Amino acid sequence: MSFREKSNALMLGAMVLIFGSYFGDLAMQAQAGPVELNIGMLAAAAFALVFVGIAGHIAMAAFAPAEAGEGSDERDRNIETRGSAFGGRVLALFALAALTLAVLGYPVVWVANAVLAGLVAGEIAKGVSVLIAYRQG
Repeated sequence: MSFREKSNALMLGAMVLIFGSYFGDLAMQAQAGPVELNIGMLAAAAFALVFVGIAGHIAMAAFAPAEAGEGSDERDRNIETRGSAFGGRVLALFALAALTLAVLGYPVVWVANAVLAGLVAGEIAKGVSVLIAYRQG
């Protein structure tokens, strides 16, 4: 696996675990009663993602310093571009859903979390797309 592929897998796994936990907690709160916007929970998830990303990349670079310094080639850029396009389509669908929630008068907490879910789902879709492209060659 190249450094870029490992980096993508690291961030994909981190996004799934961290924001899966965030949205799982949100779902449990919704079952217990009305949900309020919890900036602390969101900030903790964002901090955890940044921490895991930085620590993971430092560890990967320490174990394979030659790989970490490699630049991207045309194949890497093409894979990244196609992954970003796919992630953008997923994000657009979630943006439409969030807009629909806003128009229908749902509480702002649900609209905000729909936007966040779109950002996360778009990045996960991009990560999966890039991972598949690297594996298929």
